[in-house]
Amino acid sequence: MNQILYNEELVFNWVKLLLIVTSILILWARAVGGNKIIYLIKFWSLHKYFFFEAKSSIPLFTIFNSLLFFLRIIVFSLFFTLYLFPNKFDESQSQNFLFFSLIITIYIVIKYLIENIISIIFKYKIYLNEVSRLRTGLKNLISLHFYIYLLIIIFNPLSIKNIIVIGFTLYLIYLFLCSRVVYKKYDNKSPKGILYFILYLCAFELGPALIVMWHAFKF
Repeated sequence: MNQILYNEELVFNWVKLLLIVTSILILWARAVGGNKIIYLIKFWSLHKYFFFEAKSSIPLFTIFNSLLFFLRIIVFSLFFTLYLFPNKFDESQSQNFLFFSLIITIYIVIKYLIENIISIIFKYKIYLNEVSRLRTGLKNLISLHFYIYLLIIIFNPLSIKNIIVIGFTLYLIYLFLCSRVVYKKYDNKSPKGILYFILYLCAFELGPALIVMWHAFKF
């Protein structure tokens, strides 16, 4: 019994440590990004996030985006580890967390490389760069709001099934809203642009989410 309590306390300690790290990342992003993080939290001010100077779009590779990239990795890896696949690959949840962090990072890098290779082949590199700037900002928004959701479910426990259903429902709603924003802003009305958008959404966003959800309920 004491061993079980010790193990639960150990698990909770490393989770608390990661929550502290994520909070530091957000505060750091607030320090380097100014009001941008406030614009992400407030839906009605989201349009202000994408402009750091008059008539100038926010760069893709910045310290701010890098910090929220790491936030995204930690938040989603924690959700996978604690609720979707607890003890799936290793008895140690901390090892599972490292595994999911690596998998998610590799997935994002591979997706980025594939997108850029395809954009070069089909000659829409400029279009992809503009879409990527907007998409990155929207992914930052999802990461921040999912961080809040994670805090709520960690300190106010629900049933695992409800957590998974609510989590995926929120993600799909955010994905739909963000995809709609991207489509309306950068739709070039050409068959190639529409085809690219549909293929991207199915292959890199909706498809992986549905596969993860299926496996979560399967196990």
